[in-house]
Amino acid sequence: MGIIVLALINMGKFNAADFQDVGARYALPVLAMEAMPAIICGLLFAGIVSATMSSADSDLLGAGSIFANDIYKIVIKPSASDKEIMIVTRVTMAAVGVFATLIALFNTSSIVTILMFAFTLRAAGSFFPYVLGHYWKGASQAGTMLL
Repeated sequence: MGIIVLALINMGKFNAADFQDVGARYALPVLAMEAMPAIICGLLFAGIVSATMSSADSDLLGAGSIFANDIYKIVIKPSASDKEIMIVTRVTMAAVGVFATLIALFNTSSIVTILMFAFTLRAAGSFFPYVLGHYWKGASQAGTMLL
């Protein structure tokens, strides 16, 4: 994307001053707003927002179900009913969502660092079972499918 914008600046299609105020990281929005029709630009940004929301809901559901099933049901209250587990999952998802929103609102200087940390946490949950599954003698095809 950056090379395309640089080529358009060199060809005289864009003014380099447009990027001095916002920086090179905004190459996609500036390119979209300047070079695409409004409807295509809207579809592009809707796609970006929907991809972000797709990842966010998966992370929230993962946090809620991991806490409810692996911590609350096993450690805190083993006799919890399915209805109780569902309530704990929903409350955990809401709490994590509010906490994530507060972090995003008050720490805007390093949003990429926060994203990398979040994806590291998400990937770490499946990393150890995957690697250890290669070396465990009791591993089976059915267990692999369940992971």
